[in-house]
Amino acid sequence: TLRRHPILFDAVLESDFFDPVPPASQLADEATQALQYKARDFQDVLDVVRRQANDRMFQVGVHILRGRATPEDSGIALSDIADTALRTLYTPVEQEFAAAHGRIPGGQMGVIALGKLGGQELAIGSDLDLLFIYRGEGEDSDGARPLASITYFTRLGQRYLSAVTAPTAEGSLYEVDMRLRPSGNSGPLAASFESFVKYHRESSWTWEHMALTRARIVVADGAFREELADAIRSILTAPRDADTLLRDVASMRARIERDRKSGGDWDIKNRRGGLVDIEFIAQYLQLRHGAAHPEILSPNTTDALLRLKAAEILDPSMADPLIKAMHVWRNVQGVLRLSVGDEFDEEKASSDNKAILARGCRTADFDTLRQTVSDSAAQCYEIFCKLIEGPAANMEPRET
Repeated sequence: TLRRHPILFDAVLESDFFDPVPPASQLADEATQALQYKARDFQDVLDVVRRQANDRMFQVGVHILRGRATPEDSGIALSDIADTALRTLYTPVEQEFAAAHGRIPGGQMGVIALGKLGGQELAIGSDLDLLFIYRGEGEDSDGARPLASITYFTRLGQRYLSAVTAPTAEGSLYEVDMRLRPSGNSGPLAASFESFVKYHRESSWTWEHMALTRARIVVADGAFREELADAIRSILTAPRDADTLLRDVASMRARIERDRKSGGDWDIKNRRGGLVDIEFIAQYLQLRHGAAHPEILSPNTTDALLRLKAAEILDPSMADPLIKAMHVWRNVQGVLRLSVGDEFDEEKASSDNKAILARGCRTADFDTLRQTVSDSAAQCYEIFCKLIEGPAANMEPRET
């Protein structure tokens, strides 16, 4: 069964249901036409966007379970669906808010995706990691009920967040995680551009810069989009102390290992040699070498590994196994989420579930897949130890 999303039988009746999901531009056209003909008020907008997105997510899920696409193949399609929903919702939310409070002269809010959406690696059931950054600090809005800029964009962000997350008659859309914003949950929901840049240049932690390697701008117009892109690039390519960076990355991975115990061999995310280890390697190397090699930056982990290999920062003997393992991990995780959930117990799994997992991962049989998972994890953990864990352990103790 498709977890967390309703089975939308009407979608299956469409003649193009088993065709590939169209590109983002066509999804945007579909959304525009649907709003034009079906949305009479703001509530209709919320329902139409949910119906469009859920139909397409259901389509992707069926394609994966029927072997027409792998979860990794579907990452861009699912990210395009999410991008379309986020962009389609933003304008009516902003217009409704402006009708009550006016607009900040010269101001606008940008929406930045991090994590899986930032890397266009979204899976069925993934949360969205988002940042809200605004331009227009110090101005008041020009409406009948004016608001100071920080209040204006905080409330606009709250309205937008509610539009994305609130359930309606058409079901849920996405859960959103805003904890990666400056200062985390203690910081304002929307940060000004100036405070965002200042925070990341002066106060942020290494793990926050690691998260920022996955940043991708989803909503922002014209010059502000360019300003955001330039600021993120500047933060990521700033010179860093290599020893401090190495210590911080190794320490963070050790903390995760301590606090989030792996759920076993099929805990693809947290097991040693799994997704977290590979993502840490890609993020660490981008931060360490970004100043000298800005061309290595990419929010997509596999693409970042390929760029690190092309720049001769990551030897092919390491890059190739990591890239191969990324294919395996994303496919296994994606099929598990669609079929039995993340907590897969091999001892209790039925032969049918094992067959679905093997087929969805394009593997001959379950035993072959199990061996591939074991071998990939062992290789990737060995690489992590060579690049990060071992060198950090051999460093002189930090001076106090």
